[in-house]
Amino acid sequence: MHTLKRTDFTPDGIFGTFTFEGETNPSFVTLEHAYVNETDGTYQPKLPAGQYKCVLGKHELHSGPVTTFEVMDVPGHSGILCCHVGNYNDDSEGCVLVGIERVGNMINNSKLAFHLFMDKIGEVTEYDLEVVNP
Repeated sequence: MHTLKRTDFTPDGIFGTFTFEGETNPSFVTLEHAYVNETDGTYQPKLPAGQYKCVLGKHELHSGPVTTFEVMDVPGHSGILCCHVGNYNDDSEGCVLVGIERVGNMINNSKLAFHLFMDKIGEVTEYDLEVVNP
């Protein structure tokens, strides 16, 4: 099972790391859009912590079509992708963005990271993902 481990919940986004199954060190940094929780004022992502199946498919983004993985059965949401290209909080409406490193309120080299992610994930059409909060 691959792991998305969140590290920071900020107004600039939910930051974390992505580690492939069987590895101990993260391969990528991640960023998800931060939404204000009306109850307590904290920042939360759309994707709750838990275990999910991610399925490969073609998706339409603002930047155009992309083939990537959708996180299935997200409570109250659909179309949450893991992952796609983007560097800032506003580049996502709930999907997981992937980058090489975090620099302040952004992640960088997202296009490169996305291509490296897709190469590393290989020819699979689905994978299991565990999302972990601190």
